[in-house]
Amino acid sequence: MHEKPRLPRTLGHLRAWLRDTEIGREIVREIAAGFLQEKCSKCKRNPSKLVDLEILDEMPPCDDDLEQRMIGMMIVEPKTIDVVSGIVQPEDFHDFRAEGIYRAILELRAKDAVDVSLLIDHLRETGQLYELDAPAYCYEAFIEFWLPSHAKHYAKIILDHATRRRLIGAAVDMLVGAYAMDQPVCELIEKMFRTLKELKTL
Repeated sequence: MHEKPRLPRTLGHLRAWLRDTEIGREIVREIAAGFLQEKCSKCKRNPSKLVDLEILDEMPPCDDDLEQRMIGMMIVEPKTIDVVSGIVQPEDFHDFRAEGIYRAILELRAKDAVDVSLLIDHLRETGQLYELDAPAYCYEAFIEFWLPSHAKHYAKIILDHATRRRLIGAAVDMLVGAYAMDQPVCELIEKMFRTLKELKTL
């Protein structure tokens, strides 16, 4: 019997599910293909000559193993939290479990010391312990965490991946906007440059 797929419960999880799962990417690809086919049929153009839709099948830049080891590093060596938090925000993590646990670590850091017992208690109190699969996730993170001295380097990798995913999202928005024909082209260009400027400051 096949396991029933977990459906996303928030808008953020829905976006990640559409972007990162095979089924989600197939849905996006089919929607995009149908959208382009409809638009291009009106101007008698072959959509395959305009956009390579196969790129939508690619997994976006990420390294979930690195993120998990980063979580383990911060729990084992709390002094690395300050290093990582100066570079990476919770939404920069690709894995929703890493994002949720990192957010909890920051909440604990703001008011108390951080260790695995306090973290598990905090997640239990906030109702996220099993939603984030925290016990198993943290256990696996402890097995192969990396040297604390490399925390800054790993944090920059996570930020780089997050920035690339945002760039991909912005590019898709521009593609859809350009084909939709419901906005003045000058507004699309201004929006594109504004988005790129925001990404450049990260």
